[in-house]
Amino acid sequence: MNRIKNRSDGAPAFRALVLLLALLLALSLAACTKSAEPVSPAGPAGGEEPIPAAPSDEDVLKAFLEGTVTATARTNFSGADEWTPGTACSVREFGEAVGSYVEAELGGYEAFDVSYAYIDCGNDGVPELALRYDYHKGELWGDVTETFAVKVLDGAPVILDGFESFYRVTGEINACGAVTRGGSSGAMYYDTDHWLYDADGNRVFLYSESLTFGQSEPFISPFKIPDELLPDGYPEDSWEYSEGTSYTTVAYNFNEYFYDEENYAKQYNRYLRENFFTFLDDQGNYAAPSEAYKTLYTKLGLPCYDAETAEKLVADHCSALGATAAILNAPAVSWTEWDE
Repeated sequence: MNRIKNRSDGAPAFRALVLLLALLLALSLAACTKSAEPVSPAGPAGGEEPIPAAPSDEDVLKAFLEGTVTATARTNFSGADEWTPGTACSVREFGEAVGSYVEAELGGYEAFDVSYAYIDCGNDGVPELALRYDYHKGELWGDVTETFAVKVLDGAPVILDGFESFYRVTGEINACGAVTRGGSSGAMYYDTDHWLYDADGNRVFLYSESLTFGQSEPFISPFKIPDELLPDGYPEDSWEYSEGTSYTTVAYNFNEYFYDEENYAKQYNRYLRENFFTFLDDQGNYAAPSEAYKTLYTKLGLPCYDAETAEKLVADHCSALGATAAILNAPAVSWTEWDE
């Protein structure tokens, strides 16, 4: 008969193991049932009040318009001897400083009005301000308008560089901070500069376009050809197109021209070398120059394109600088009269 082996010789060790496991279980249960100490939510040390949120850019601009904060300005005016960039100013104080420039450089004024509009430089959803100062001179064609963009930088309003309009020079800023400023330099000529104020408050020059109207055939005006390249016998600009189609030459340039009286001829001729051209009829359609002119312009190194290609070059250049179609084609601003 099979017998079960007697294991009574290991009983004390087994009982000790059972007692140890029971003790560990009891300790675990006690730890689980012990009440936890309540934890107080973290708060300001020493009962300090929470730091209030910084005012929004729109709040800062409203405070500037209301006169409760001042702005600094980057712009310097040669006629404003008492003004230096960075000086704190109110809306009216800045207008008076600009007025001293108008007084010294443009023959004075009788009074000025101020208008403002909210804009969105760079189309990024952050508001900026456009300020317009109209200086009334009391004579025909005599009023002067100075327009500026204002941006909040490091929590404070800063007046950016602006532009002026008077007599035959006009300038407009749109709702996204893009500026078009142009003027006539004679019956056949009109020059326009395009730039913008970007989301960071920088002035970004885009391009210029210089038009020569009323030509009897599509060709580059002699005033748009550098002196050292102008051939002998090249035709002068003329209005002599009593019958038939008139033409316009468009000269584009991606570089900004700065007048330098001492080095005018050298500087201007260098600038002209950077032009590229297209030609339009009086319906706005591309009109190719004659083969003789094409050959001449190629020889002189003056780039000429059809209108579609020229416009694409301009659009691609603007896009690369952040000037999207939405920014360039934004609506005109709606001005509100400022009342201190």
